[in-house]
Amino acid sequence: MGQPVTLDTETGSVTTLWHRSGEHAGEPIPVPKPGATADTDVWLLILVLSLDGRTELRIFDGNELGAPPVARVPLPHVIPFDFHGNWLPADTGTTLS
Repeated sequence: MGQPVTLDTETGSVTTLWHRSGEHAGEPIPVPKPGATADTDVWLLILVLSLDGRTELRIFDGNELGAPPVARVPLPHVIPFDFHGNWLPADTGTTLS
């Protein structure tokens, strides 16, 4: 729970993405690389929430999922986990700014 893994359905091998104790990852978002020709030709963007109240965006190379992230971006505020997006009531005038 909270630690992304990949499963190769042909070989049965499992790769665990890099993380530290006390961290929980949200849902990975795959972003195809220019000229992508395979499922692994992606950047995986993952928000990671730590138990000490910090959120960090991590970017992984889809071709090297067992390696540390290629980028780590500390965010200035906590972003709580959600389910496939953020939902706001349509009639309140609330915005995501």
